[in-house]
Amino acid sequence: MKKIDTFEAKEKIVNISTLSNTTRISQDPVQKQLTYVWKNICTHSGFVLDIASGMGLLVNKLFTSTKFDIIASDISYFILRDSYNNLSAAKNARLTKMAFDATASPFRNGSVDMITNYSGLQNIPAVKSTLKEIYRICNDTFYCITSFSPNDDETNRIKKETYNLSDELIMASEKNSCMKFIREAGFRVECDNSESIFTPKAPRSAFIPNFGFDALPIADSVFENCTLIAKKINI
Repeated sequence: MKKIDTFEAKEKIVNISTLSNTTRISQDPVQKQLTYVWKNICTHSGFVLDIASGMGLLVNKLFTSTKFDIIASDISYFILRDSYNNLSAAKNARLTKMAFDATASPFRNGSVDMITNYSGLQNIPAVKSTLKEIYRICNDTFYCITSFSPNDDETNRIKKETYNLSDELIMASEKNSCMKFIREAGFRVECDNSESIFTPKAPRSAFIPNFGFDALPIADSVFENCTLIAKKINI
């Protein structure tokens, strides 16, 4: 992982925070993680289940492979309804949209080979239950693109507590705790493709009325961006 020490990180936040949002937000770190997951599963056949798909950033990347069909899922029917209106006919034919709670999916035990997620673990309050459910239905590998706050990130921790986020949700944004949750669910997990990047605070929710923030961080930070690769123990 490319290192950014504490002093350098603070200076970077101060300097970048003076720029406009358009200037500050680079898609390169995001695309790096999306491409990494895509390269790992692009030859997979069958279907891929994306959990907590949201507006479909990872789903749209996965469409660049023609080898598999995609199930986009989210707890919000409205997000699924509104986020995939501009797909080509060919892509629409390969896409299934399913609204369900990630802690209680409609799939049979071990029926899904590949499961993906982009930044969902920081948005699902019942992280442990969700991971146990993913383990139940997964037959091979779960790829999770995520980001972790620094161990000394008191600003975000205080703000998370102010917004009454669950303890599990707060811990899921911290690397050691998150990886522990995944292991406790039954997976063997490793962190790959890691780098430190400036991450601007997330906007307030545009989809769910009165919900507030639907992503972390709540304050500007330097986060570790990475992909977690979780495999069934018996694989």
